[in-house]
Amino acid sequence: MERKVNKSSIMATASVDDMQQEEKKRKWQDPNEDVKYVCDGGKVQCKYCSSPVAPIRVTTESVMLQDKPWATVGDNNGQVNFGFTGLCTHPKWGNNKPSCKSVIKLGQWQDFSETIIGNHNALLVKSTIPCLISGEKLKIVHSGQTATLDVVNPLDKRKVLEDAYWIDGDEVRRDIPLNTIVGLYIKARNVYVGEEVHLIIKDGRGQEKPYNGKVINENTIFIDNFMISSDKK
Repeated sequence: MERKVNKSSIMATASVDDMQQEEKKRKWQDPNEDVKYVCDGGKVQCKYCSSPVAPIRVTTESVMLQDKPWATVGDNNGQVNFGFTGLCTHPKWGNNKPSCKSVIKLGQWQDFSETIIGNHNALLVKSTIPCLISGEKLKIVHSGQTATLDVVNPLDKRKVLEDAYWIDGDEVRRDIPLNTIVGLYIKARNVYVGEEVHLIIKDGRGQEKPYNGKVINENTIFIDNFMISSDKK
């Protein structure tokens, strides 16, 4: 007796499994991932594609980020800029599922950075773009940037600053206007909880300004009332 197999159900199950695996990976990512810039090789996700995660292919700007083209709002052609290889499983197609690449149609990017790369705004991992076929937002699930770890000499006790981000008055990480007061968090090595740290920070004009910070956990220095200064004279 021939057994009938519901291929649509199998594809949907595989799609859900892939997205769950991608979500598990995200839990182990850098906590700053959502506000990272995106470059060629980043990943975008569509829940209606039978192969839901695709690479981002940058074609608009030639400015490089980690030796890879920097992604911007100009990269919004789904057939060119997104490498989806599966079928579109949206219910509107019934049993005749077309390839994603043949039908994908996108709107405009949202939640992008105010930073201009060439002639376009840079994309962030938190940026989304609507698919006009499904009405759903496609999400970036990886920046494409590659994290590198330095070999640490355990005898070297010099303080090493590794990364920094700011949080505004609403306790949110995001792009904010220049000359705004924020709380600045600096990731560092060889610091100790409760330690007072004196830092000299240069602005865009090369002018130095002293700041006093405090180590709030084993690898984070916090500076209150930090001013993001304009580089204009």
